[in-house]
Amino acid sequence: MADGQRILSQVNGKWKVMATLDRPVTALACMPHGGLAVALDGKEVRILGGPFDGRSWKTVDGKPFNAVNGVGVRQDGSLAVSDGSAEYPYRQWSHDVMTKGHTGRVVLLNPADGGAKVLASGLSYAFGVLASGGTIWFSEASCRQT
Repeated sequence: MADGQRILSQVNGKWKVMATLDRPVTALACMPHGGLAVALDGKEVRILGGPFDGRSWKTVDGKPFNAVNGVGVRQDGSLAVSDGSAEYPYRQWSHDVMTKGHTGRVVLLNPADGGAKVLASGLSYAFGVLASGGTIWFSEASCRQT
């Protein structure tokens, strides 16, 4: 569980702080071979523990992360990541929706080799991602024009 800058785990019925980070956690996922994928303040995705401990990404295709709000782990250990907006930080997600922004994206990160690529872009605040089998599902906060 993430609580601000802390990652907690329940051990024998009691909550234990597993890590305290330098920025708020905006997304969290368990890796299949140990460790956690953690988004920090929407600006970085970092692996904590396991065989890829310390690997991190701050950009994909030369564009920085700005509002990472979801991480889904695929069976092969790669990470599908939703980055809500290139214009507004995750705390201001409603600003992006109200201005009908289309700068969200979903990216794929490969902890094994550090690779990264954009899977979808031009999204109306990408807000969450799920990897299931060979399929990646994601949501947009608003995709209808009124």
